[in-house]
Amino acid sequence: MSGRLLSHDRLTGMTQVFHHDADTGRNTIEHIQDVEPYVEHTAIRARGVVKKEPMWYVGTTPDSLHIQWAKECGFRPWSQGWREYAVKQMNRREYRKFNPNALRMREK
Repeated sequence: MSGRLLSHDRLTGMTQVFHHDADTGRNTIEHIQDVEPYVEHTAIRARGVVKKEPMWYVGTTPDSLHIQWAKECGFRPWSQGWREYAVKQMNRREYRKFNPNALRMREK
């Protein structure tokens, strides 16, 4: 399966690649993004968190993760259903790098 570049956003670093599988006739769009700048930004911002304040910084998630979560839960990014799913995901260990203080986000 070969890929064809559809777009690249220099601001977010998001690249979209179109793939066509000739055997199955299936088309897919792959979203590629270097998430390391988000991890670094989150780590820097998280150092100054004061948990006694009524609101505090939790983390920053990359656009590619928003798209991945939308595919997993079946809701559009930023819709109510997606937000509920995203909160659950941010509480998982595997996404700790985007939530370095391991702050438990509230689920409604």
